[in-house]
Amino acid sequence: MEEQKVLRRYHNKMKFCGCFFLFLAIFILLNACIGFSSSPYYERYVKCSKLEPDAFCTTLKAYVFVLYSFEVLGSLLLTIHGLLSIALLDHMKNLKLIRFLNKFTKTAIIIYTLLIICRVAVFVKVHFLVI
Repeated sequence: MEEQKVLRRYHNKMKFCGCFFLFLAIFILLNACIGFSSSPYYERYVKCSKLEPDAFCTTLKAYVFVLYSFEVLGSLLLTIHGLLSIALLDHMKNLKLIRFLNKFTKTAIIIYTLLIICRVAVFVKVHFLVI
């Protein structure tokens, strides 16, 4: 009886965590897709033309592409993380899946941190190019 309460509580926490990861990943992925479609032309300071891009606009567009690529990678990792968490809900007693998710989470935290650092660095570079 006590084991079922603990299992149910863990199940609810994992369900919330998995849904949160999926929601966040979808939000980031949507943001990245919007950025890919309109960057860098949505900035009012950028005097680039889609029809006649110069060297500056081409360079800026390349940096912005890298910037949003980091977002896509992060959102894909989050999506995998959320899907693994939700898959664990269906197979709560599968120790291999629990161990894999544990290792994946530890690895993903390091990768998320690196992606955030890279994204901020590229964002600063794009910001200085624009201004």
